[in-house]
Amino acid sequence: NVGARKLADFGTGIGFSTPSSMLGEQAKMDGIIKKELKNKFSPEFLNRLSDIVLFDQLQADDIIKIVDIELNKFIARMGRQGYTFKFNKDAKEFLAKEGYDQAYGARPIKRAIQKYVEDVAADAMLDGCLKEGETYTISKDKKEEKLICKSCK
Repeated sequence: NVGARKLADFGTGIGFSTPSSMLGEQAKMDGIIKKELKNKFSPEFLNRLSDIVLFDQLQADDIIKIVDIELNKFIARMGRQGYTFKFNKDAKEFLAKEGYDQAYGARPIKRAIQKYVEDVAADAMLDGCLKEGETYTISKDKKEEKLICKSCK
């Protein structure tokens, strides 16, 4: 995360991006990060590193893929208990929006899934609304900023 604050201050400006301008921007960002590394760590430490890996900022497609990975863990866990869940596109996009923070990256996605999916499913189980062997579809509520569970049967 060295240099992340500097990059946030640096920005990219307003306008159209061309492949050559994006390469130039990437080179500037790489330079900022490398300068911050030199300011933060001693040359002796940096010399011991075999490589420095620079990561690009996550895009919307990346976030959706991470949501899918985390939801698959939930689906597998619930499947072992006899419940089948499916998530529509709106639900995944909602979780991606709620679970992504530019400052923290994708780390909050697990908390969003816990809040908007796991807690709702647990409450529905306790209320007796969910029955083993049935399939449930999770979708975004049209009126409120929450997810709802619908039976497919």
